[in-house]
Amino acid sequence: MDRAEKERILSELMGMSEDVYDQLVNMLCSQMHSQLEQMLDAVKTTNYDSVRRIAHSIGGCAGNLRLTAIYQRAREIEDTAGISSGADYVMNSIQELEILLGDLESGL
Repeated sequence: MDRAEKERILSELMGMSEDVYDQLVNMLCSQMHSQLEQMLDAVKTTNYDSVRRIAHSIGGCAGNLRLTAIYQRAREIEDTAGISSGADYVMNSIQELEILLGDLESGL
């Protein structure tokens, strides 16, 4: 995330310091690594309730931190998990979340 985007987010999150925001983003990144692994395992075992639950958790955290791309992708996974034609889409979306996570971490 570039400086202008971070400043915009911090202005939306009135009263949150940049240090606190950075700590929360770092916590999300750490959690997402294990959550994405759990989600992949859940897809492989067709446990779509678990996929939806994990995607909902990621989306909620990302949304609260105004990380729009991660939020949107997580919501799409939550909405499509379990749909008969959605398994490949969900797997691709998880891979896209991994890329977004890497981009976020490299911008910290």
